[in-house]
Amino acid sequence: MDLFQIKILNAILFAEEKKQQICVSDLLAMSDIASPATVHAALKKLTSKNLLMFETIPDNRSKFIKLTQEGQERFTTLSNSLKKI
Repeated sequence: MDLFQIKILNAILFAEEKKQQICVSDLLAMSDIASPATVHAALKKLTSKNLLMFETIPDNRSKFIKLTQEGQERFTTLSNSLKKI
């Protein structure tokens, strides 16, 4: 996993922790993550790794991004590992 993918996962996790929804355009607006093309490529890779999924809401053209169960487990494992240090 590269730095861009990690930054994207972190942004999604932080949004979910704040009970906020994050969409693709939100990530694209975060210029500190990467260029729009790099963000799209990273999202595609993270989706293929089953770490995140897209959710569309009827009557809304935005695609919201959520961590999958596997993505949440990755952060839980990481968090538990850090507690042991």
